[in-house]
Amino acid sequence: MKQAEAKSRDDFPKATKLNLALRAAHRCSNPACRIVTVKPGSSGDAVTLGVAAHICGASSGGPRFDSRQTEEERSAASNGIWLCHNCSDLVDKDDTKYPPGVLHKWKSDHETWVAAEDLVPKLPHFSVNTLAGLVVPNQPGQVSSTEIEKFRDHGIVISSSSRHEIEQLRIRVQFPEPVWGWKIVEKPPGVGVDVQPERMEWVVSGGGSVTVNRPQRPKPQFLIQVERLLPGRLLHLRIRTARVPRAKGLPEIPQYPSDMPGLATYAEGTFLYKDGHQFFQRGFIVPLRMDDLRHVTAHPVEEDLGTRELIRAIEWG
Repeated sequence: MKQAEAKSRDDFPKATKLNLALRAAHRCSNPACRIVTVKPGSSGDAVTLGVAAHICGASSGGPRFDSRQTEEERSAASNGIWLCHNCSDLVDKDDTKYPPGVLHKWKSDHETWVAAEDLVPKLPHFSVNTLAGLVVPNQPGQVSSTEIEKFRDHGIVISSSSRHEIEQLRIRVQFPEPVWGWKIVEKPPGVGVDVQPERMEWVVSGGGSVTVNRPQRPKPQFLIQVERLLPGRLLHLRIRTARVPRAKGLPEIPQYPSDMPGLATYAEGTFLYKDGHQFFQRGFIVPLRMDDLRHVTAHPVEEDLGTRELIRAIEWG
């Protein structure tokens, strides 16, 4: 009886199971899961948490069984999908919700995802463009010659070419000049964006009193926080900085000795991405450079591996 039951199932050959696992990069093909289905075992071997599941049932009465298929078609790789054990049980217990068409699409999309080598999000793009002067406002007003002499504008564009949505993007920028203001020119609809200066907090204790006569002077450090960055969308900011030479009433720009160790001007960021049911964090560094004409540009983004020595705060001259 057991031998007859075994022959009634058109199971996958061992080589086909391995092929399905490799084509799926040993990840569950359910786009809402995609967990890694292999892990190191305690005895030095590998433990498999996945299964080569049949898209159309392997036996009569099984989930999504198709009587029109031949035995060879049922046991072929084209009728298989790699899933974790939980998702395999899920689709078999509710084959009405998960018909063959859904599983074929899962498989196709997953193999496309694996082939694109986009298993984790690419690092975001960060660019800086120094404008020739000041942007004229879109409403009645005046840009004075004094402002043109004292200030200038820069455009900052942050974008993602990844197929993934990245979340909680936080970028600390240490710019080559003191920042006097900023404006959000363009952002994805419905996405929260916050830009704010990085201020030192003074704590007072004991007796006596403290009087603050004026706001803290502008600094080159500011924070950009983005709720999420969608694939193919961008964030465009405009910042205003103080020009050189120093105008009356403005603080000096930071001074950078040529022998200063470490990176003094940069954008340092982190973001979260979801893989399966877990969130992971990636960090990155974008070195910033100012040329002899005092145009600021951004170098290519780098993975933050902790090898860059960063100067966390620069002093004013």
